Amino acid sequence: MTFFNLSIQKRFLVSLCLLPLVIYVVFFEAIALNANYVAYDDIHVLQIVEQWQNAASWRDKLDWLTIGFPEHRIVFTRLVVLLSYWLTGSVNFKTLMVISNLLWVGQLGILFKVFQKLNLSFAYFIPLCWIVLNVHSFENIFWGTSSLGNFGLLFFTMMAAYGYTQLSPKYSWIGILFSVFATFSYGNGLLTFLIGGTILALSKRWKEMKLTLGAFVLTMGLYSLTHSHASPSSLDLTKAENYLQAIICFLAFIGSSVNFDAYSPSTLAQWLSVVFGGVLLTVNAWALFRHTTITTNPRTITLRLNKVQWFALYMLLFVCLTSLGVVYKRAEWDGLYGMFKGRYRMYPTWMLILTYLLVLDWNREKITQKWLAIGMGIVVIFNTLVLYYAIAPAVNNRRMAVAQEFNSMYNADLLGLKMFDLTGTDFLRLQKLYQPSLFFRQYEKQWTASTDSLSTNGNFKVDSVFWSNKNLSVYYHRDFIRPVKNMDDGAYVVLKSASHVYMAGGMQQALPLKTFLRRGWYWDRGFMATFVPGAVVKGNYRMYVLLRQNGVSELLDTQKQVTF
Repeated sequence: MTFFNLSIQKRFLVSLCLLPLVIYVVFFEAIALNANYVAYDDIHVLQIVEQWQNAASWRDKLDWLTIGFPEHRIVFTRLVVLLSYWLTGSVNFKTLMVISNLLWVGQLGILFKVFQKLNLSFAYFIPLCWIVLNVHSFENIFWGTSSLGNFGLLFFTMMAAYGYTQLSPKYSWIGILFSVFATFSYGNGLLTFLIGGTILALSKRWKEMKLTLGAFVLTMGLYSLTHSHASPSSLDLTKAENYLQAIICFLAFIGSSVNFDAYSPSTLAQWLSVVFGGVLLTVNAWALFRHTTITTNPRTITLRLNKVQWFALYMLLFVCLTSLGVVYKRAEWDGLYGMFKGRYRMYPTWMLILTYLLVLDWNREKITQKWLAIGMGIVVIFNTLVLYYAIAPAVNNRRMAVAQEFNSMYNADLLGLKMFDLTGTDFLRLQKLYQPSLFFRQYEKQWTASTDSLSTNGNFKVDSVFWSNKNLSVYYHRDFIRPVKNMDDGAYVVLKSASHVYMAGGMQQALPLKTFLRRGWYWDRGFMATFVPGAVVKGNYRMYVLLRQNGVSELLDTQKQVTF
C-alpha cells in the first residue's frame, strides 16, 4: 500500500511538471505559422541562402555569414537557416520556431542540474517549470529567425553560466565554448565572456580567468573582422534628468512580469512593475551578498558563495547588464511603455527564476510543504494569467503576418519592402524558399484583376469607417467571430483599386477576465482593422471583407468606398 501511494505521488508530481509543457505546446501549435513575421526580418535573414550560393569565395561566404544585423552577429541563426535549406531544400519558419523553443525549454535541463545542488525534493523543482514555460515572450515564440537568435543566446548563456560556476577547470572550458556560441548569436552575447571573467576573478580562480581572457581576446579579434551597422540612436546621458528615467525604466523592465498584458499595460501596472523590479533586485542582492566581507587593508572582496549562488550571480549580472542595454537603446524614444514589449519578456522571467532559486537556497532547511503549496498556487495562477492575456495579441500578430504576406505578394511597390531594400520580385523569389500555405490564394485572380469591382458571395455591413490619428479605421461589433477550425479563422479587410490591393487583419480583443470565468467565452464581439496611409498608394478603393469561418473563406462586399 505504501509503494502504491508513493507511485501515485510520483505520477502526480511528474504530471504537474509536464502540464505547463503541454499547455506551451498546445499554445504553440495553435498559433505558429510558416510565414514572414514582424516587419521583414525573416525575409532579410533568409537572403543568406542566395548570398551563400552566389559568393565567389569562402571569404565572401564568411562575410555574409557574419555581417551585422544591424549591430548583432547572428551567425547561429544563419547557420541553422542554411542547414535547414541543405537538408530539405527549403526553410520552414515553423521548423525554426520549433528548434528555438526546444532551446528555451532545454533550459530546464540546466536548471535541474543547478537545483539538484540544493538537495531538495523534486516537488520543489515543479514551480520552476511553470515559471520557465510561461508564454510572456510570445513574440519570440512565433518569430522564426528572431527566436533562434534570442532563445539560442539565452540557452548558450545559461550553459556558459553553468560552466563558469562549477568551480572546476574542465567546466570552465564549457563556459568558454558556450560564450563563443553566445557571442555569435546576438549582440549581448559578448557579456558572457566579461561576466565569466568577473566570476572567476571573484572566486580567485586566476588561471581559468586568464584562459577566459585569452579566449575573449581571440573571439574579439574574430568579431572585429566582421562588418556591422550602426546601432540606432540611444539615450542621451548628457542630460541629468535622463538618469532618473533610466533607473525607472530599468526597474520596470526587470519587474515587468507583474504586468500580464504585454501590449496594453495600464499606468498602475507600469508603476507596479517598477516597484516589483526594485523588490526582485533587493531580494537577489541580499540573498547573494549577505555573507560578503570587504576589507580595506589589504583591499579585498571576499564572497562566500556556493555553486547555486555563483550561478545566480552570473545570471543576475547578465540580466542587469542586458536590461541596461535595452534601456539605453529604447528609453529615449519608447519611454516607460517601451519596457513592456513581448519580445523582451525572457529577461524578467529569468529574474523570477533566480529569485526562486535563491529563496530556496536561503530557506532550504525551513521551507515546508505548506510554503511549497502556496508557491505552486502562485506560479500556476501567474502562468495561466499570462496565457490568458497572451492569446489575443499572439493571434492578432499571426493575422498581421498573413496580411503582410498578402500586401507583399500583390504590391511590388510596397513601402515596407522598400524600407528593407527589397522589391516585390525579391519577396516572391525568397518566398519560394519557405512556401507558406496561405488561404487567400483561392481568390488570386481577383486580387490581380485590373478592376476594383470583385465578384463576392454577398454583403457585409461594417459598423463604422473613419479616420483617426491619420489612419483609416474599420470597426465591426455586431456579432462574435470566433476561431473554430484554426487561427486562420477571422475577418480580413481588403481595399481594392484598379492597380493595387491591400489587406489588414481584423484585430480581436479578449473579453474581461471575469466574463471569461463566468461564461467561458474568450473572444469579444467583432473586430477592428487599421490601414496606415503611408503604406497605401493614393487612389480610390472599394472595401471588402474576406471572412473565414470554420476553415471556409467568403469574400463579401461592404459597399463602402474610401479615398487615400
